[in-house]
Amino acid sequence: MNLSINPDKTPTADRYSGSERSVSLAYVRLLTDYCQAQGVVQSNLLTNDKLSRALEEAREDERIPFIEFMQLCDRAQGLIKDPDLALKMGQTIRPGHYGIHGHAVMSARTMGECLDRSIRYHAMVHNGGSNVLMLEGDTALMCYQSNMPGMDDLGRFQNELCLSAWMAFAMWVAGLVDYMPLKVSFRHSKPNSIELHQSIFRCPIEFGADRNAIAFSAEFLSFPNPQANPTIVRIMDELSERAVLALRASDEPEWLAQARQYIARQLQSGLPTHDQIAEAIQQTPQGLRNGLKKQGLLMTDLLEQTRTTLAISYLNDPALSLLDISYLLGFSEQSAFTRAFKRWLGKSPGQYRQGLY
Repeated sequence: MNLSINPDKTPTADRYSGSERSVSLAYVRLLTDYCQAQGVVQSNLLTNDKLSRALEEAREDERIPFIEFMQLCDRAQGLIKDPDLALKMGQTIRPGHYGIHGHAVMSARTMGECLDRSIRYHAMVHNGGSNVLMLEGDTALMCYQSNMPGMDDLGRFQNELCLSAWMAFAMWVAGLVDYMPLKVSFRHSKPNSIELHQSIFRCPIEFGADRNAIAFSAEFLSFPNPQANPTIVRIMDELSERAVLALRASDEPEWLAQARQYIARQLQSGLPTHDQIAEAIQQTPQGLRNGLKKQGLLMTDLLEQTRTTLAISYLNDPALSLLDISYLLGFSEQSAFTRAFKRWLGKSPGQYRQGLY
């Protein structure tokens, strides 16, 4: 469900576009929690009773347009009048501000797996921007970019909030105190003071760069995660595993059932390739291709059948939102899942779910 605040009647509101982008209330709480700690009365920050009630009732699976989140940030900036507000706010990030997905991110075995889950689940937090992990030789870069139509960059506040929060969360998960990135870059121009920037990142900082990014040694990706929690990983994986029984027809060969099960387990990290599936079920790529042909299937058929069956199983669980289901099925956005589901069954996921009750 989307909640909408009254548009901020300031000149800054006119520069935003792309109302289909949204942010979870769990992430909005990062802003409201920080402002409250600074003595800001919530009624001065929020202009909508519906949003206030949703936050009070912890309905954090609900969302507001990302445009309006940006306007709330502008309002907070005007009330607190601290040029470093976004940096300070980002340093207070905790798993709960990322919703249930924050706990999924911090449960992985290595920091590389944590980052991979962070990228996968980022749009479930907000899809006004996205994280991208790039490797350049021995250097890894976590980049933040705008997804807003017509906006090459989201501006200083969002850039600094994202990179500060990412740094704080990653270091907290990794249990590191003295770790220093190689370099941090921002697309916005250099502020009058960068003392806090230097205190947080403790590395060379570039402003007016061509991307917002934190550069660090690629070795960081292999660091073991001291917060790893096999139980949470198992719970997340069981969201796929519990539907596996529905994937297997009684008369299909064992290798095909294994292939479906492997696909179901891997979808949270994206669609597995033909070669990955073949290796997982201990067949050669050509052997898998031949086996599928005998079953009258192409690899695209197998992937689509598996996703369709899982989608139907997940839609029967009212605890899973459509956005949750989108990512469990390996889609980058809910809209992509909606289009695919309409192609599979001739109706939207929402229409299908309504017919269940």
